[in-house]
Amino acid sequence: MKIPKSVIKKLQRINLMAQQSKKLSEEVEEWIESKGYDPHEFRTGGYSVLEMVDYGEAISDEIESLLIKQFEEMDKSKIL
Repeated sequence: MKIPKSVIKKLQRINLMAQQSKKLSEEVEEWIESKGYDPHEFRTGGYSVLEMVDYGEAISDEIESLLIKQFEEMDKSKIL
């Protein structure tokens, strides 16, 4: 079977972008942790903004407000 070079290039690009995405996710999680939050809590209890971004399902204009909302919800749960 002959695989077109264009398909191989697309697969290589997908792989590279996945590696870059993973690194960026780690940097965001480190920032969240530096603010005193457990980044893993952002990925539990439903569909979080981090998961939405990981899967490319977030709307760019809503990312900041969704993240702020998630921080606020976590703060409320700490009080209770």
